[in-house]
Amino acid sequence: MESITQAAERLGQSGLFKSLGFRYVTKGDVISVTFEFEEADSIVPVTFDNFVWFTDDEVRAAVRDAVPTFDGVVPPTDGVPDLISGALQALLKGRGIPGRIQFSPQADLKGNVLGYVCIDDC
Repeated sequence: MESITQAAERLGQSGLFKSLGFRYVTKGDVISVTFEFEEADSIVPVTFDNFVWFTDDEVRAAVRDAVPTFDGVVPPTDGVPDLISGALQALLKGRGIPGRIQFSPQADLKGNVLGYVCIDDC
């Protein structure tokens, strides 16, 4: 049960969902878990800049490893930038490339996030 709660907490902290809950039923040695979630209300594009050592496909694949639903857009919620930045930082480290990932929101004057720019700041 503890591992199910931990999995739910990780999913909830990802920022990919507006709400998340779960329920479970046990029958003998078997446990059946159902996760119930509501997707975020909106999505915004992510632009990658200065990843000259990688193809676009390599960058997107690295992000999809951390965010399996990634298709070029993400919800503008807490948690998502950290997932993407961490995946790209690992990509750089895995190739022995020094650099630091900067993930910056692009917003309108009201503070609404319109998109993100992710930069390899070498």
